[in-house]
Amino acid sequence: AHRVNQRIFQNMTVPKIIGKVLEEHGLQGNAYEFTLGATYPERIYCVQYDESDLQFVQRLCEEEGIHYHFQHSTTAHKLVFGDDQTVFPKLAPVAYLQDSGMVANDPVIKRFDLRLETRTSRTTRRDYDFEKPRLTLEAENRGDA
Repeated sequence: AHRVNQRIFQNMTVPKIIGKVLEEHGLQGNAYEFTLGATYPERIYCVQYDESDLQFVQRLCEEEGIHYHFQHSTTAHKLVFGDDQTVFPKLAPVAYLQDSGMVANDPVIKRFDLRLETRTSRTTRRDYDFEKPRLTLEAENRGDA
């Protein structure tokens, strides 16, 4: 996470770029896995400029909509990349048992919480150019209501 690089990757897909970065850090092919539903096009020119390798990998994942998590076991740990929820193990159904104060023998859901928050619906940015004081420099963005 601390090594900062400036380099170029040419004619490689994002999974191949990420794999190359991971292998440079000593992670072999059996220590990580790509479980991707989509196919990713080759990037003709991909630049890592003054970013740590972790920041670079995270940026590529964000741009492509790829997430990652770790699968832990008694024998090994694996870094898993995915682009949908099918990469996560399916859980068995869990019963809803309103909190009675009793201890349950099996895992149960005891409570649901509702949270409300205020969100911005409009953003306006203004600037001023002292060389052209009559020029109105303003941009506005309205979010979904």
